[in-house]
Amino acid sequence: MTTIVLDRRSRTMVSESKLTITFPRTKKPDVQARTCKIRKVNGILVGASGDTLYTEQILRWAKTKRTKTIKFPEGAEIEGLLLIDGKIIHIDDAGEPIELDQDFFAIGSGGQAALGALYAGADAITAVRIACKIDPHSEEPIVILTLDE
Repeated sequence: MTTIVLDRRSRTMVSESKLTITFPRTKKPDVQARTCKIRKVNGILVGASGDTLYTEQILRWAKTKRTKTIKFPEGAEIEGLLLIDGKIIHIDDAGEPIELDQDFFAIGSGGQAALGALYAGADAITAVRIACKIDPHSEEPIVILTLDE
């Protein structure tokens, strides 16, 4: 699925780039590809894990007034992570944005491995690389975005 790490102190977001394309209706075999799962837009870092159909909704929410929840369909598998005005915002699969009061966070199937590495003192880049070694759904190369001061 994904590993995305956000470090508020360094204003850095890091992700791996593995994409698995599935074909549930036709039952074709999965296809592996590479994609960029994080973006920098108008001074905001945005990352999304899960169903790529809903990634654009998170991006549109980040560009607007951000006053309401995002409407995802029932059963949508999506999770967002944003750095907005120095605040870490997590969006769950119900579309609910929650401000997190911590310096770093990680999402995706490799999120727990990355969080463990962060709590052990790793930086965001190292945490994603470690998660790629543990999580079979995360794979290098990694992508690094930083907000300029």
